Amino acid sequence: MRFRRVNDCSQPSQGNPRLIQSQLIEYIIYLRGNRKLGSNSINTNMAAVKKFYDTNDIALKWAKIKSYVGKGKGGGGRKDRPYTIKEISKMLEKADQLGKIATLLMCLSGIRVGTLSSLKIRNLEKIDMFL
Repeated sequence: MRFRRVNDCSQPSQGNPRLIQSQLIEYIIYLRGNRKLGSNSINTNMAAVKKFYDTNDIALKWAKIKSYVGKGKGGGGRKDRPYTIKEISKMLEKADQLGKIATLLMCLSGIRVGTLSSLKIRNLEKIDMFL
């Protein structure tokens, strides 16, 4: 609505479906070009727009509209890989006791850094090991 400078929610749902489609394609091109958004961000924005038009029973050719979004790079183009033993050793050398616990927990369990802050004792299960 801001892109089209519309203040009334009923206005975007009025009009020719072909005109609406072309306006949505212009919006996608604007998001890619001027705002420099990636395909995942554009898809998130378009999900709300699609829901709006579907709710108002306006049939649009979504395959054609989505073809302008493009394909994502997946993960921002970065390649995830596990740390090497040498990298883990360097981290453990520099870390205090809590840092060592966190590093070893992440390495052994495969959890991500962001998960550590929400981890609670009640999330853990005791495992009886017989050696």
